[in-house]
Amino acid sequence: MFKRIINAILNRPITTKLKIIERDPSQIRMREWRADPAMCDRAAAVLRDPIIRQMLDVVRNEHPNNDCFTGEISLKTRAVWQARGQGYTEALANLEALAIFWEPQSRLPSTYGAAVPRGVDEDE
Repeated sequence: MFKRIINAILNRPITTKLKIIERDPSQIRMREWRADPAMCDRAAAVLRDPIIRQMLDVVRNEHPNNDCFTGEISLKTRAVWQARGQGYTEALANLEALAIFWEPQSRLPSTYGAAVPRGVDEDE
């Protein structure tokens, strides 16, 4: 019976045409996105959508840290589980951070090897 169902599914004619569009993956980084107010505004608009909010809630409800172990587990299993939870948390935080504008910070001037300021004794 099961075999007949699988064969029926596999042998049925496909009526939908699928067009594959090849694209290079985006190379934009988080700091670049968040430095662009227009990109942040678009992300904020998406995150205000009630369906998207509900989808994020569902994903949060599936967070690995919501589960608990019963019995003893190895240190390796515990470490893997903790790392998975941390990655999950960071991914959700990054997704929501895309909607928050972050003013680009200028780099601090390099002072390594600079002359010692007056009044400071080099021997101290």
